[in-house]
Amino acid sequence: MTWFTKSLIGFYMLLFVLALLSCSCARRSGFLSGDPQATFVAHEANGVLVVDRIPQGQPTSVQPKGTWRLGRAPYIPSEAGAGDWSLSLDAPGEVTIARARRQGTYERVVPSWDDNAIRLTLERNERPLLRTDVLARVAGAGTSHFSRLAVLSLDVRGTYEGDVRDRVGTRIGWLRLRVDASDAHVVCEGVLPPDVDEAMVAATTLALVSEVDWIEDHVRDVSRRPFERP
Repeated sequence: MTWFTKSLIGFYMLLFVLALLSCSCARRSGFLSGDPQATFVAHEANGVLVVDRIPQGQPTSVQPKGTWRLGRAPYIPSEAGAGDWSLSLDAPGEVTIARARRQGTYERVVPSWDDNAIRLTLERNERPLLRTDVLARVAGAGTSHFSRLAVLSLDVRGTYEGDVRDRVGTRIGWLRLRVDASDAHVVCEGVLPPDVDEAMVAATTLALVSEVDWIEDHVRDVSRRPFERP
C-alpha cells in the first residue's frame, strides 16, 4: 500500500469520526417543553441561555458576549428584546439586570449560602422581593442538597427542588434545578408569580448556572455530555 493510499484512507476515517461526533451532539429540539405544571422553563447548553417558556413572553435565546465562566463579567443581550435588557454576572450566583428604559435602576439576583447550599433573593424594582429555599435533592446520588460540598462530578448531577417564598416567608411557588440532564447541561423550571418576566427568569437561571460552573470547577472527575447550541 502506497503512502498516498494510506493517507487517503486516514483522511476518510477522520471524516467518518467527525460525522459520528456531529451526530452525537445533535439535540432533539431548540426549546424544551419542561414540566407542564411549571410556569417557566429555561436551560443552558454550551454557554447559551434559553428561556423556553414563560406566560407573558416569548421564548428567548440569550447570547453571551465572551464567556460567563467564573471570574468574568460579561454583557448578555436579549435577542427578543433587541437590547431592552441585559445581564451581567458579578460573582457566582450574583446577577444584575440592567434595563434600557430605566437607566440607573437595576434589579438583582443575590445569593447566600446555608452550609454551602445556595439560596437566591430576587430583588425587583417596585415589586416585592422573592426568596428561594435551599434546593434539596429529589433524584440522583450525591449530596442531600445542591451544595458546594460536592466532591465528584457525579455528586453534582441530579434534580433538586426548593420552595419560593415572599418577603414574610409564605410559600408562593417552587423552583427545580436539573444538572447534566439528558436534554441540557442545566435546566431550571418552576412556578413563579405572573409578574416575573423573561429578564428575571434568565437572571435566576444564570445565577444557578454560574453556581453549577463554580462547583464543577472545584470537584474531581468533571465530565459533560456534548450539546449543540440551540
